[in-house]
Amino acid sequence: MKACCFYQNYREVRLLVIHCSATRYDRDYPVEALRADHVARGFADIGYHFYITRDGMIHRCRPVNQIGAHAAGWIHYVPIKVSYYFFLYICINKIKHLNMKAILLVRVSTSAQEFDEQEKEIYEMAIKDGYLHDNIIPICEKESGIKLSEEERAGLNRMKELIESDNTINCVYCWEVSRIARRKKVNFSVLDYLISHRVQLVIKTPSIRLFKDNGEIDEGAEIIFTLFSQIAESEMRTKLARWKRTKDSNRRQSIYTGGWLLFGYEVDEATKKIVPNKDAELVQMIFNLYLTGNYSYNSLAKELVETGAIKKSLANAREFIRRTLCNTSYAGLPSSMNGYNNPKTEGNVYPAIVTMDMIYKCKKIAYSNKNEPKKKYSCFYFGKGLLRCPHCGNIMVAKKNNNTYHCQCCPDGFYVQINLVDSILWYSSIALY
Repeated sequence: MKACCFYQNYREVRLLVIHCSATRYDRDYPVEALRADHVARGFADIGYHFYITRDGMIHRCRPVNQIGAHAAGWIHYVPIKVSYYFFLYICINKIKHLNMKAILLVRVSTSAQEFDEQEKEIYEMAIKDGYLHDNIIPICEKESGIKLSEEERAGLNRMKELIESDNTINCVYCWEVSRIARRKKVNFSVLDYLISHRVQLVIKTPSIRLFKDNGEIDEGAEIIFTLFSQIAESEMRTKLARWKRTKDSNRRQSIYTGGWLLFGYEVDEATKKIVPNKDAELVQMIFNLYLTGNYSYNSLAKELVETGAIKKSLANAREFIRRTLCNTSYAGLPSSMNGYNNPKTEGNVYPAIVTMDMIYKCKKIAYSNKNEPKKKYSCFYFGKGLLRCPHCGNIMVAKKNNNTYHCQCCPDGFYVQINLVDSILWYSSIALY
């Protein structure tokens, strides 16, 4: 096929000649076969200027400034070869869209769905409407149509960017209304955007064309779009409710419903239920040791790290123990990580390996360790922290072995008897009360 420019040697065209290939409508008649037949008839090449095949593709053949080989005696015309089953209005529509561009808006929400089917069907629609292959822009995104807002939708943002930057885009094709969004609010916003930019919206199912041929909005199409937007949102609400009921039922049976697994558990491949594994013994050991009251988080972490029971750094082991002792999931309540004082009800439910009473006691011990004195004192010194050395100004410390307040920094070794100072402080305090 010879390359040529449509506007090469422009001249006034007064006659448009449309031909029929006279071939079977259910059989392809490619350009190569057309060329061979025309050359066999004695033509130098294909006798027509344009040829439309069954797939809707427009092929430019003979340059416009050359006379067609099959219409002797006529000079001013542009004959167009059209396949047998095409109607005149389709041919004219194709010429109208020859230099315009269209967007294919394709969206799937799960990996199980495929782009190909949607893209193929609306691509064929665009071709039949007269858009050239190079002027069709697919936008394919895997994203949720219900969870994401309009501003978070990459596909819609890309569509708007293209429309804003390219004024030759005059149509958006979509497989169905729900492929735009599952929220009617988003659908209405997209519809208003396309109307304000005078961009045609074509939906395959149900068949919707936003603008009429005269450029007016088709009110019937707008009503259908509104109805199916509501249906799309209602379908999703129903599906989410049904999915949640199923998930809640499985959760109550300790069937794995997805997401992370709590330390000490695994999923049985046969039953898909959550069961304790060998690490559950370590969890029970942590609870039993802490309940003796002889450990803090830090001391218990240090012992378990030194014995090799926990293979973490001391800081990580301490945090692991703290989270474990506070996690009500080990007592059979719904998963409560990310805020153990305000448990989530959507998480997995695990078989109990401890009791809630054990968790409450652990919390009580932790509170006691935090708020009660860390050491038990047999002697109390009233002047501790109050006395300063008259020579160097440093705080004097109490020494039990010689019963004195002593300055450890002063080279003079200044000291004073504890009994004397504490007696003065004691009687001074009594006088105040």
